[in-house]
Amino acid sequence: MKKVILFFSILLSVFANNEAKATHYAGGELIYEWISDSTFRFTAILYRNCATPNAGGGNNQSATFGPTVNMCWLNTTTGASGSLTLDSVGGSSNLPVSTGCPNAVTQCTDLASAIPGYQEWRYDSVMTLGGPSNLYRFWLNGLCCRNGGITNLLNPGGASFYIEATLNWNAVSSSINKNSSPVFTNKPTPYICVNQPYSYNNQGVDINGDSLVYNSIDPQTTAGGGCGTPGNSNVGYVASVPPFNAVNNPFFCNSTFAVNANTGIMQVTPAAIGQVVVSVRCSEYRNGVLIGTMMRDIQISIVNCLIATPTAALQLNTINGLTYNGVTGNFDGCPGDTVTFCSLITGAIDTSAIQVSTDAGVGTVLPGAIATITGYGTDSALVCISWIPGINDTSLNIVTINYHDTSCAYNITSAVISYSLPIYIHPVTEAYGDTAVCAATAVPLLVVGGSAFTWQALPGGSGNASLSCINCNNPIATPSVTTTYVVTSNSNSICADNLDTVVITVLPIPNIVPISNDTICSNSVYQMNAIVTTPGNFSYTWAPNVHINSNTIPNPIITNPNNGTGSAVYFLQYVLTVNPIGFNLCSAKDTVNFLVLQGMNITNPDTTVCAGDFVNINTTGANLYSYAWIPTTGVNNSGIKNPVITPISNTIYTLTATYPGCPDTSDVISINVEPIPVVNAGADRLICTGDTVRMGGIVTPINANPNFYTYTWNPAFDLTSSSILEPYFDGITTTTFTLSAVTSKGCKDTDVVIVTVVPDDFLTLSNNQNICPNDSVILTAGGALYYNWSPGMWVTDSVGNPVKAFPISTQLYTVIGTDINGCRDTASVQVFVAPQGVLNAGPDVTLYPGETAYLNAVGNCSYFSWTPSFGLSNTTIQDPIATPSTTTQYVVVGSTEYGCAAVDTINVTRLNESNINVPNAFTPGNGNQGNDKFKADKNGIAKLNYFRVFNRWGELLFESTNIEAGWDGSYKGKPQPLGTYMYMIDAVTSTGKKFTKTGNVTLLR
Repeated sequence: MKKVILFFSILLSVFANNEAKATHYAGGELIYEWISDSTFRFTAILYRNCATPNAGGGNNQSATFGPTVNMCWLNTTTGASGSLTLDSVGGSSNLPVSTGCPNAVTQCTDLASAIPGYQEWRYDSVMTLGGPSNLYRFWLNGLCCRNGGITNLLNPGGASFYIEATLNWNAVSSSINKNSSPVFTNKPTPYICVNQPYSYNNQGVDINGDSLVYNSIDPQTTAGGGCGTPGNSNVGYVASVPPFNAVNNPFFCNSTFAVNANTGIMQVTPAAIGQVVVSVRCSEYRNGVLIGTMMRDIQISIVNCLIATPTAALQLNTINGLTYNGVTGNFDGCPGDTVTFCSLITGAIDTSAIQVSTDAGVGTVLPGAIATITGYGTDSALVCISWIPGINDTSLNIVTINYHDTSCAYNITSAVISYSLPIYIHPVTEAYGDTAVCAATAVPLLVVGGSAFTWQALPGGSGNASLSCINCNNPIATPSVTTTYVVTSNSNSICADNLDTVVITVLPIPNIVPISNDTICSNSVYQMNAIVTTPGNFSYTWAPNVHINSNTIPNPIITNPNNGTGSAVYFLQYVLTVNPIGFNLCSAKDTVNFLVLQGMNITNPDTTVCAGDFVNINTTGANLYSYAWIPTTGVNNSGIKNPVITPISNTIYTLTATYPGCPDTSDVISINVEPIPVVNAGADRLICTGDTVRMGGIVTPINANPNFYTYTWNPAFDLTSSSILEPYFDGITTTTFTLSAVTSKGCKDTDVVIVTVVPDDFLTLSNNQNICPNDSVILTAGGALYYNWSPGMWVTDSVGNPVKAFPISTQLYTVIGTDINGCRDTASVQVFVAPQGVLNAGPDVTLYPGETAYLNAVGNCSYFSWTPSFGLSNTTIQDPIATPSTTTQYVVVGSTEYGCAAVDTINVTRLNESNINVPNAFTPGNGNQGNDKFKADKNGIAKLNYFRVFNRWGELLFESTNIEAGWDGSYKGKPQPLGTYMYMIDAVTSTGKKFTKTGNVTLLR
């Protein structure tokens, strides 16, 4: 069925721009085009008015649109979302929308004009969908704002656009043509005349041939401009009586309005001047499944026209080949009939210049139609169409005539008006297809051209019982004789071609006498015999062509049938096909099945078992055979094919299989018997660490063949060999050995022996000891029964325990211990003889009043103790400070780190009177700190009254009262020559004793 898209509006293209608060949006649309795979091109078309009425009644020039817009998208199945930047299409943006009048000046060029002006802008970009979805939503969001002068909407200057398109990707992803939205050849018409009827058709085309349904909706708005989950709502209408609504009154009170759901044509008679917004949603269906929706939002200017707009009227007397259907509103026709009709378009007499165009040309809606237009450009134009529909044109065909008055003599605009005629061509009923079949063959009957059908078998045939259904489109016919079937279309009563017939010719089939199934043997011969009771000449074919001498004769011979698999039986099936020789192609078939006994075989190989073991016998023979075993010794049942045999010696057994009419089949199996060995690994052993023991195993019965048994000791480590009966073991850990003996068949026995290894580290001994010279120490060993110490000197008993050791120098003692098992262990201990303590307290010391003695005990001691304690700074250090008040002898006791002690004494003499001495020479400037100045030397405490130095002429060179000060050999900064100088000194000690002296001193250089 053709899908012709004729509707007012399907999608507003909403997009972002660089303006924050521009009230100039006059509608638009968003369309998408499938490119390849999941890639689409999205195109936004936006309409703007060139000037917007302001609050004061004047006009404000609108800003232009920006270079890009932002399209949002959402995958409602996965929740994925994002945005796509659409770029301005160069050469297709900022284009004026025609008023229909050639010389009309709009507000796009002159703001003083009374005609609102509109421009069209286009933006596009390419996007690849990211994954499956039951619904993709695409929208242009948050565009502010609509024009402030819109009459039917609340707060239009603050209401933004929200327009969206949807796509059911899962519904179209597997199609060859994924889906492209409809495109529109008629631009939105922004100008219509008040109080005059107007019909508008967007003249859109769906390139995919999808079915479209239209409905008027409220214009949409949104609160924000970001992407994410779309949140649109109705703009809201202003209050009116009757109230505005999207279904039948989006204009003004007393206006008429309707949108045809099938064609999308909008018809309106506006009752007042102003600007209104209308919006229509178009839903696309493919095979009954909704695959997408679109919206178109359009601002319409209603202006005052001085003369009536042209009107179109169908000329009933010109209609041929069509019948009006009052139920559907369509004009019904039939294929092959000549369809003609004319429409008269009339305008203002002597004023109008009517221009007419039609989409009913050849290759469009009415393929092959001829349109004739007379009176083009006059006040009255006649459009006549002649068309002969074919059988491929059966469906709804809507022809549209667009016209407008281009004179513009009294009107400021000339809107394009659409006039449409729906023509429904009913299909021709045709049944398919005559054929010849063999009896009992099911044949599907096919019919086209109609919606409800009735089937009937004509008399002389197999009757209606041979049909799977009567009132259905495509029944299954199974006639036993030649039958004619007639089908009638109940829904095509207006056309004569509402029934058709189909003939099913039934051919005869040869009759084959059934061949009986049978059982045969693989090493035998069998002859088949086919009998056909139907008269005539026939050819024979047997399949498969195996084991027979010929597959084209009625009685072939089967020879030695065997499938070579070694199985007990197999089913051999032959299919005989008998074909009549001549034009009759119906053949007969018969099937015969043979159960083929393929003889018998013992599948067990010759084998050897251990004494007392049994063998489960397996054969390939069928259960239909009779079986017998010879000999029967050890056989639990000699009359079955799979007995259990327990031989007592080496034996050859024979099995014979018998079936009536078949040669006997025999097979043999040889079973040998090996003895089970008895293993003795010997008695448990005990050895000392480092010793070696010979293992002794015995296996019976003894066999003369040395290789009859295979011996294995486990574990194998520390053995000279793990595969002989008497290996040597030299391990150091206790080990449990398992000896096994195995025959060639695997007859096996084991025994266990434990070799206990006494460890060589059982001896314990005292730790190393330290002693001072002439001391002794007790040494103790343990863990043994007997002990022997070495060397035997400097111990009290060389075989005792414990023993006292008194070496004169450091000595290493070794003890050898012998335990209860006679195993020996050795240990050593060192007795270290430390050095004797050495200590020297130093020379005796004399102290003057106020002086302190620094004591220092030297030697090899580490620990000290001084007595008596009075007058000492610390009694436990090596170098205490001594300040006794009287003469004292100090005793120091020291010990080394090994505890070896030493003793010494020191006398500290305390004098009660200080002493002063004056030197007789000094050497200034020689770097000797002790003799580079001339001064008084004191022992104890003394105070200087004066100290003077004179040269030989009696000149005073130096004077001081500080007993610590001295003359440096200079005078007034100049060094004095060497020679003899005189001095005078006057001092007093701490006890008040006077000290005066005069003398000479020699200055040396």
